[in-house]
This record gives sequence, C-alpha cells and structure tokens, in this order.
Amino acid sequence: MALGNMSYVEKRKLAKNPSTPLDILRVLAKDEYWPVRESVAKNPKVSSKLLVMLFGYEKSLKYPDDFVIKALYYNKKLPAFAKRVIETLFGEMLP
Repeated sequence: MALGNMSYVEKRKLAKNPSTPLDILRVLAKDEYWPVRESVAKNPKVSSKLLVMLFGYEKSLKYPDDFVIKALYYNKKLPAFAKRVIETLFGEMLP
C-alpha cells in the first residue's frame, strides 16, 4: 500500500478503519497531519503498545496537538503510566 500517494483524507479514513492492519497504523501514527494521528488514537483496534508509541511521537513534537493528546488520554487501552504522564505534561489540554 503506497501511503505516500494517499491524500490526508484517505489516510484519515484508513486510520479510522478497524480493519486496518497494525503495521499500517504504526506508519500512520507518525503522519505529519494531526487528524490522521488522532484517528489512529481513536481506532478501536489499536493496541496499547501502539498508543504508547504514538504518545512518544506526539510528545517529541515541538507543538503536540491537543486533539491527539485528548484522543490518547481517553482511549481505554492507554496504560495508566502514560495517562499520568499526560496529566503531568499536558494537563492544560484536558477538560
């Protein structure tokens, strides 16, 4: 699958799809467009390991996106330690 040739709309649709394989979601989790990363975080089939990887990527950005941070935080599969880090580092982004 040639992700580089896909539009952001197509990537976001793919990221939302519960049938998308984890290896594709892993690539989409590092996309430059925040709605794609948010969609990965909201995907019902995403693994906790992938959520932690996505959080690490988001945290490494100069300007982490608050929608992605919220989607990660409210995903029930995100491990408790990562939720505590979000509360500490990005508490102002949470309602």
